[in-house]
Amino acid sequence: MNGVNAFGIKIPDISDILNDRDVAIFLEQGLIAYFRKWGYNINTASGCANAFLQIAKDYVTRKRVEMGRGHLKEGLDWLSEYEKDMRNRLGQLHKQASHNPFTSVSPLLDKRADLIFKQIEPSLTGIVLDLGCGDGRIAKRIAKHKYRVDASDVKLDDNIPYTNLPFILVTKKWNLPCNLGQYDTTLLLTVLHHSENPLKTLQLAKSRTKPGGRIIVIESVYGIDCSDTTTKSALENIYLGLNPEQQLMANIFFDHFYNRIIHYSDDPLKKVNVPYNFNTPAAWKEIFERHGLKQEQVIHLGIDQPTVPEYHTLHVLRKT
Repeated sequence: MNGVNAFGIKIPDISDILNDRDVAIFLEQGLIAYFRKWGYNINTASGCANAFLQIAKDYVTRKRVEMGRGHLKEGLDWLSEYEKDMRNRLGQLHKQASHNPFTSVSPLLDKRADLIFKQIEPSLTGIVLDLGCGDGRIAKRIAKHKYRVDASDVKLDDNIPYTNLPFILVTKKWNLPCNLGQYDTTLLLTVLHHSENPLKTLQLAKSRTKPGGRIIVIESVYGIDCSDTTTKSALENIYLGLNPEQQLMANIFFDHFYNRIIHYSDDPLKKVNVPYNFNTPAAWKEIFERHGLKQEQVIHLGIDQPTVPEYHTLHVLRKT
């Protein structure tokens, strides 16, 4: 972590995130929701959440001391070591609780895909391109509901062949084959904040959408206040009590937790890209309109996924 994202927004260091008292309260409650999702009772979930945060804080503190003594270099190697160690520690916590969700993650991913399909279904129309399709679970559900859908991403997920869907690889020049034509609906579902160049990704989506067609975006956002949402679950109330900088910290922690710890991989090619290109709903609206996309609707989904307690918004865009 550290540095800035694609929008010039400073990315805080993980030690700053863990040491912010208000953010830590949200992280604890978010982790409790994660453990409870796996069927733990409240006491066990609370104990596991507290233990995980303390392990993370102790690990980061120890590594910072080693850096100060010149025994360790800053950079990606340190972060990769942290990810691997924290994945192992998370596995130990699950083992101590006599339950290992890592052996049965598929049902949870199916439920996540079911939820997202339900959220986007009212806006689907015509032939669909799922750009940044990941494992293809959402695209498969769209196809089951009689839509023609093509799946596309920068790499082929191991699950894609099992979907029996057409798959198009995004080229190294950030394009798709010219003979594909254009689509009635293009999806960017929690894709933009994972892209190294979200504006180029948005432009690719626009170029592959028919004039008058729709682009449906779901994004993890920050800068939310109480007037933006009516859902206000207990977890959301804590999140809404954070200032924008702290909300960004919370997003970064859980984006990293979900993609690099829960879904840890030793293979660098299989690691999910996490450049933390988060933005506010207002900033996204300005970006969409600057790229010739009219935002017809924005829906505050809130913190709708317990294993990824980030605040989501759904944007229905029209290519003008």
